[in-house]
Parts: sequence; structure tokens; C-alpha cells
Amino acid sequence: MDQPLSLKLASLCLISQHKLQNILSQCGDKVDLIIDPSLIKPLERICGVAWLRQHGVDKIYKMDPQLGATANLIRVYFIPACIQKYKCVLDQISSVISHNPSLADAKCFNIIIVPKVVSSYDSILENRGLYDIVKLYTFAWELMTLDDQLLSLELPFLYKQLFVEQNHSLLSSIAMSLWSLFHVTGRPNCILSLGKLSASVLDILEIYKESYSRDFLDTNSSQEIGSLIIIDRDQDYPSSLLTPATYSGLLSEIFNITCGQVELNVKETKLKKGKLNLVNSEAPQSKSTSVMLDSSLDNLYGEIKHRHFSEVLSVLSSK
Repeated sequence: MDQPLSLKLASLCLISQHKLQNILSQCGDKVDLIIDPSLIKPLERICGVAWLRQHGVDKIYKMDPQLGATANLIRVYFIPACIQKYKCVLDQISSVISHNPSLADAKCFNIIIVPKVVSSYDSILENRGLYDIVKLYTFAWELMTLDDQLLSLELPFLYKQLFVEQNHSLLSSIAMSLWSLFHVTGRPNCILSLGKLSASVLDILEIYKESYSRDFLDTNSSQEIGSLIIIDRDQDYPSSLLTPATYSGLLSEIFNITCGQVELNVKETKLKKGKLNLVNSEAPQSKSTSVMLDSSLDNLYGEIKHRHFSEVLSVLSSK
């Protein structure tokens, strides 16, 4: 019996958990997890603190260049594939070893890099004299289901690397995420691309199809996903500059939305941050409320998210 699409997509989270479990099992039994702030919310989508503790994580720290001593010997850094942050972690490890040289032989430093370890990272380790001291792991989490029929890789740093720095080393990770999705849902009958990078992703997908010996788990075409269109961001810049007219678009225009969660803080909206503050008096910081934007959890949000914002008030008043 064929499973509904929602259950198939839910299995992507389990695949991500399994990948992370395999990595943590190689790091040790009692480790300190030092995580980059930008990866906290995506990691919460994959697993919770209780799950991490069940798989060897004792203490969790937010990545800070000035981070001092940690509770346990083994450190596991969790960072995005950003060369600056990678070098920052290596600087911190070098500083720790300089204060305690015996740690160089303990092999207690691990770095998990999302979504992949770039080839140049090994040469940087050699230049720093840390090649046999630090172990690198690739963790490519699967597409995350943020809402009904809304998937995201939650890798916001990709845009800067691909279009600003012209660094295309992570295109293979995008192709692999689609490859995994096709294994779960089946391959769409029609796949199109628009843009140079999107065409490269399709080329890599074809290489995966020809090179890997395993067949698709679903040999038939996808019944739920008929077509897939991959578009480069630079092919459609005007749409990102237009003022949104729907309720969900207006929320994104005013508040910060990260990994499907909106931070509701009327004193620190995007509009107020963009204005010049001519008053020097510092207002006390207010706590923000985090709300999950998920139609399966909030039926009212599912009803109004695609409506024009002028219609939303009347809908809310009738409830």
C-alpha cells in the first residue's frame, strides 16, 4: 500500500537523525557539543536536546570565539561550511592545545560541517599542524518540511557562496538532497532547470543516477510530484523586491522568520531596524515570542496564510 506524501516526507527527518547518530557514535560516549547559532533552529527540527543526550551529548554550548573551558574532554563543533567560521574553530582548538599540549594526542576534537567538508579544508588542517588531531565529518541533513507542501534545506549561507563569492563547491549537496528526496517520493516525470547553476545541479543528478549501483526505492514515477523546476535565484530578483500581499508574505516582511518559526517582537521589527534612530535613549529589551508557522498545527494559519492581507482581519473577526 502506497503511503501518503506527508508520511514519506516525515521520513526525511528520520534519515537526518540516522546520519547524525552515526557521526556522534564515532566521536565518543560523553561529548560537549559546540554549535554555531545559525544552526540551532534547523537542528531543533531534526532532533531535540533529549535525543542528543541519548546519543552521547552531555553539554551544549553556543559557538563563541572567546569560549573557555568546557565540561568534558571531547569537543564536537557543529558549524556551516563557511571558511571563516572553520578557521575560527581551528584557532580556538590551537589555543586550547597551546595551554594543554597533551590534548594533541587525545584525538578529542571533532568538527561536523554542514552540508559537506570541502576539499580545501584538509589542506588548511595540514597548514595548521592539526591534521591528525582534528577529525572532520560531513553532515548533509535532508530537506525539512516547514509547512504543508513546503520543503527547505535551511542553508541561508548558500546564496552568498554561490552568487556573491562564485563558490560552487556545495552544488553537489543540493543535488544529493534532491537525490534523497527522489528515493523517498519517486522521481518526477518532468525535471526542468532555469539558470547555469540549476543546469549544473541536473548534471550532477545524472552522474549520481549513472554512478550509483543502487536503484530507486520507488522505481515508478512519483505520484505526488509530477514536475520539478529548479531556478537560479538570479533569474528572478524582481520577485524578491516586490511588496508581498499575502498574510504569510507580510509576516516575513515585518518579522524575522527562521526555519519556519516567526519571532513576534513588535519593538524590534524589520521596519524599525531599518529606520534611523534619532533618539539616544535606550529602550529596555523586550522578550520575543516564537510561533511555529505550520498549517498542520494551526488550522487558522492554514486558512489565512495565502489570503490577501486586507481579507485577514474579517476572517479573524469571524472566528
